[in-house]
Amino acid sequence: MGDPYSAGYMHIPVLLKKGLNEMYIRGANVLPELIPLQQPLHLHTDDVTAPHIIISPENSRVKVALVVSNAGTRAATGLSVVSTFLGKSQTSAIFAIPAMATRKIIFEVDASAVSQKGKYPCNLVLKNGSATIHTAGIVLEAVLPSEQYSNTFISPIDGSLQYYAVTPQLGGSKEQEALFLSVHGAGVEAIGQARAYKSKSWGTLVAATNRRPRGFNWEDWGRLDALEVLQMAQEKFKPDPSRIYLTGHSMGGHGTWFLGATYPGKWAAIGPAAGYASLKDYGSADGRIPDSARTEVERFLLRSGNQSDVPRLATNYQALGIYILHGDSDRVVPVTYARQMRELLGGFHKDFSYYEYPGGEHWFGDQSVDWPPLFDYFKWHQRQPDSATHVIDFTTSSPGISATLRWATIYQQIHPLQYSRVQLRRNSAAAAITGNTQNVALLKLALADFTTGTTLQIVLIVRLPSPTGCVLQAIACFFKEQSPAGL
Repeated sequence: MGDPYSAGYMHIPVLLKKGLNEMYIRGANVLPELIPLQQPLHLHTDDVTAPHIIISPENSRVKVALVVSNAGTRAATGLSVVSTFLGKSQTSAIFAIPAMATRKIIFEVDASAVSQKGKYPCNLVLKNGSATIHTAGIVLEAVLPSEQYSNTFISPIDGSLQYYAVTPQLGGSKEQEALFLSVHGAGVEAIGQARAYKSKSWGTLVAATNRRPRGFNWEDWGRLDALEVLQMAQEKFKPDPSRIYLTGHSMGGHGTWFLGATYPGKWAAIGPAAGYASLKDYGSADGRIPDSARTEVERFLLRSGNQSDVPRLATNYQALGIYILHGDSDRVVPVTYARQMRELLGGFHKDFSYYEYPGGEHWFGDQSVDWPPLFDYFKWHQRQPDSATHVIDFTTSSPGISATLRWATIYQQIHPLQYSRVQLRRNSAAAAITGNTQNVALLKLALADFTTGTTLQIVLIVRLPSPTGCVLQAIACFFKEQSPAGL
């Protein structure tokens, strides 16, 4: 793959021989560069994942990561990194580095001696036993608690070191206040995203990374990254569950459309800025979405992209407030994408706001994301608790990506990767749930809001995709005994 975005840190060890060396490269705009090394093992300091140091005595085990390359023909084992920061040293054992490979390794730094903000050098020594293999230096920055900062964490997804950035609440974060999850645009670091926002008096803003400044449109790994950062932010800041909001710009505008439609039960309102809704549309070579196939393999490939076709999931927005912001002179993501969603939402949605910034290009200053009317709109919206939500209309193309809205979960589809939809209405007084399902083989309903000992009537019209358009109506009665989680 190489280094398609010219980041400068995609190093690949190669072994040269005496005489002619041939390199076979497939791609465009290729500029190979050979960097000779004095020793096989090398510490690279151009791709460091490090937190900001928030002045505190609890900084004795700050986690940092950087890349180690092994240009040797044997795996390197028994390695450690010794970090020295403001006179305090910390030794961290690291994983083996395979032969002719690179690995991003995690080590710890004792930063408990920091007493004021500023940038400080940190010396690193790569060791094999007691022998020094390579030395390098990095810089760590200390900031005040009121300033934007990065915080590192070991991801449960893959064990790698990741980070999220924070714009603290004005006057310090408080429990049971709002939480804003912001998803950045292509090429933007999460800390840069956080710094585009001024602190709010009524909540904390957290920016996830998408695993890289570009990542993958907040789908796939980016989607998982956003979800785990949201969970950690909820555990750390303990916000009011009814006041959690989602916003983002450009690629993050798509991330807002996508995450909002895919996980509609998590947000009180969403605010896409300069975003495209469908990756199928924006990412296609000719601007046209394929809608037909000649073979079963092609049909499968088309179905596998259904979850990215956000307009097909738009009915999931019904319980959300939506504020759409777009510059009317945007040439990167044309305003036609915002107008497309305005027209679509106008057919059914009762609570969305739309604003085109006059003369606004793709980026017209920090107000491209930190737009006061958008946050005012957020302030007017709260997420209703599940106990007060009696109507569900939920569509998914993959329960493996998104299966649940409130008290209904689609566990299995009849035809995998085709759209599945449930439309349900709950009547607590009549002890009944009615509705219809489409392309659903296994459905779970949570019953915690019904009184123990209640006889429930569940009436479903089950739509089975078939050439004859068969519709099956199923009527069932269930008796809730103790307190089962659901059925």
